[in-house]
Amino acid sequence: MTTPVHIIVSCTDRKRVPVTPDRCLRNISDGPSEKRAVQWWRALNKSVSDNKRTPRALYGGEHWTTSQQIEESLVTDGRHPTMWVSSAGYGLVSWDISIKSYSATFAGGYDDTVARKLAPGESRAVFGRSWWKTISDQELPTSAFPRSIANIVKAGNHTPVLVVASPDYILAMEDDLLAARDVMRSSEQLIVISNGPRLKSSRIINNVIPVDERARSCVSGSLQGLNARVAHKLVRGIKVGPICYSKLRERYDVMMKDAKKPARTHGETMTDDQVIEYIHAELEVDSNVKQTRLLQKLRKSGRSCEQKRFRGLFIIVKKG
Repeated sequence: MTTPVHIIVSCTDRKRVPVTPDRCLRNISDGPSEKRAVQWWRALNKSVSDNKRTPRALYGGEHWTTSQQIEESLVTDGRHPTMWVSSAGYGLVSWDISIKSYSATFAGGYDDTVARKLAPGESRAVFGRSWWKTISDQELPTSAFPRSIANIVKAGNHTPVLVVASPDYILAMEDDLLAARDVMRSSEQLIVISNGPRLKSSRIINNVIPVDERARSCVSGSLQGLNARVAHKLVRGIKVGPICYSKLRERYDVMMKDAKKPARTHGETMTDDQVIEYIHAELEVDSNVKQTRLLQKLRKSGRSCEQKRFRGLFIIVKKG
């Protein structure tokens, strides 16, 4: 008999289908979160696309590849995972429905960020929570799947929920996660794997497995996809008993017992071909993006390329 578990992973900015301008959040005027979210939803649904993909086929990158490995490992271990995406553009989405390619994020510092302009005294987290609630209230015409985490729990409150996402996404979903926890049989059924330091004051901190960069010495790889790699290591091989917070936290603490902060480097070195592939992919999302912004984004992901070399490769790609 298979054991069910809900897995919610955040979306990625890497898309395998080009994003048209009408599906880029930067083109929605700034304003209060509820108003901007509704305008975005109308624009997204009005946009014409004959090239929809399921999340399985739409997203790319290390985080997404590892998320697919999490699903595969759970199935191998006799679990029955139901996979969901936490999307700034669509809200909560099942992996099994088709959606349009788009560009929207809860992370700051991007043209397509949700909270691009805040009111005096308003935080990005508050704006994000309001945005998430508004998007969750919108219906997907082609889907009968629940639109909130609380509602997927209400449909089966004995099923654990594992969330793997960055703090920006966790904070945006915070109210929904609290509502979901309130209807669970036990708070142990909610497990959040995310970067710990930014969530210390979160109301769900007792459900957070606080990942930090020391974990790289245990699961290798760059900072990009670290939360997903940790989650994969923690859930893999649990064939008996429920998946719950205390069990995964114990595994995490054992894993991290002797972990040390990795020596600071300038990032994971990339070959010319890898940099060119990265530039091509980003230009498909936004053909007008600047070279400096792309290099900043690359370095933020834990990879590196010398500025002069990146500029030369960028020019080559732009010239075709």
